[in-house]
Amino acid sequence: MRNAKDDSMIRDFGTIVEIIKDVGGKFEMNINKTLENGKLTIAIDGRLDSTTAPQLQEVLIPAFDEIKEVELDLTQLVYMSSAGLRVLLMGLKTAKAKGAFMIVSGVSQEIMEVLGMTGFSDLLTIK
Repeated sequence: MRNAKDDSMIRDFGTIVEIIKDVGGKFEMNINKTLENGKLTIAIDGRLDSTTAPQLQEVLIPAFDEIKEVELDLTQLVYMSSAGLRVLLMGLKTAKAKGAFMIVSGVSQEIMEVLGMTGFSDLLTIK
């Protein structure tokens, strides 16, 4: 038998789920590409994790075959796992091997903490 406290907890949980959906509860990633003056900007929106990292890899790595400057815009990135870090490292290595340049921009404080703790902030060019 449920009581008023149980109903309140269920209502509160439902509210939390709705808040997560409304505020950053993205469980996917969208990529927008813009080519301007020979520079490709790849804007990432959502989560960069083991599920979505291959999607970014498919866009980022081949870009260096034709483009010499790639900017990763992380303004809308809400989460990055080690799989996302791996793709950034692959991009950096590919850029160097092809004589290209990779810049990371729009880094939030939370993502910067991840980059700092892992040493990536020393490897990447961040603006």
